[in-house]
Amino acid sequence: MKICIRVAAAIFAAVLLAGCTARGAGEEPTSSEESSRTNFTVSQEEEPLQEEPESQPAQEETEDLLLPLVRSGIAFYFWETPSQIEGVGLGYFGFLKLAQQNDMEQYKDAQTGMYHIPCALLEEQVMKYFDIPREQIREGYNWYQPDGDYYEADAAPDFGNTIRMIGQKETEDALTADFYVADKSGRILREVRLTLQKEGEEYRYASCHSVNRDYYGNCVSMDIALLGDDELIFEKSTDIPSKQLFAFAMYIINQEGIQRENWEAWQGNIPLDVIEQALSCYLGEVYFDPEEIENYDPQNQVFTGRMIGGFGGARNARIVSEDQAENVLTLVLDFCDMQDDNKVYYTKTYKIQINGESYQYLSIAKQMPEN
Repeated sequence: MKICIRVAAAIFAAVLLAGCTARGAGEEPTSSEESSRTNFTVSQEEEPLQEEPESQPAQEETEDLLLPLVRSGIAFYFWETPSQIEGVGLGYFGFLKLAQQNDMEQYKDAQTGMYHIPCALLEEQVMKYFDIPREQIREGYNWYQPDGDYYEADAAPDFGNTIRMIGQKETEDALTADFYVADKSGRILREVRLTLQKEGEEYRYASCHSVNRDYYGNCVSMDIALLGDDELIFEKSTDIPSKQLFAFAMYIINQEGIQRENWEAWQGNIPLDVIEQALSCYLGEVYFDPEEIENYDPQNQVFTGRMIGGFGGARNARIVSEDQAENVLTLVLDFCDMQDDNKVYYTKTYKIQINGESYQYLSIAKQMPEN
């Protein structure tokens, strides 16, 4: 039985698809005009991040507070409380905070070139800024060496990311900072709202609402992940076959970290409603028949033993044009030879509807070069 999924997009990564709900079968799709009128907010209590606010470089003091969060990767996903932050990010954060204050060469092993940082020293830095137990830093952080009571770490990677402030609001006990994360070329990667609690003269990180603005990066990674029969090319989302829809939804829940965060609770099975909500968030109106998918259990409404990940490969994608009319972005990419930008294998045109803090793919076209 095909299910019509037609809920307009909401913030997919926030607390396991909070705000996206698939409707039942038998309903007719809404028009794109109707779905485009939906407004989205961070929560019922706070104002949404602005769509295209002006920004400026961060002040040195603010940058010192925010940049380790960006370079450790902690600002690149949504977390409501510090208990949801991954250990590897916390470890990198501790390394970066120590590097702001110390000569890290004193911790470097001359033979291996790795840094051996005493556990108490690194964990003290992390726990100073996050209300978490030290076990959270050690769990999932594969450089923790219990026998030597130290962390063995390489230098935290610096991808040249910069911060551009949108604005900030300070109260007696909290600070809210809105900012962009940009790459070294200036392209916006994320839009972030960070909340910090003030304790005396110090700040502790409380929550992070991070919105992906790197449409280019998403299109390139999708081209790597969805190959062959799974490649997503369509004029209308309602015409996409169920097997392609399923592959796309699995890609989305992997990219957003939803699968990783809930795999144990799901006991190796993917719930049908998670697939439906991923589709409604990123494609809008679709017709999906779960019974066309192998290993679907209709009684429990789950896909048994399904997992996706470990995407390999690379793409040399060049932006041909990037035009936006109202809330629709048209992005044209040439996919080129890795060594020769002039050798174009194919061109893809993406039409993306930007809905406040989320977006939907309206169409994806592929054109082969003329011989």
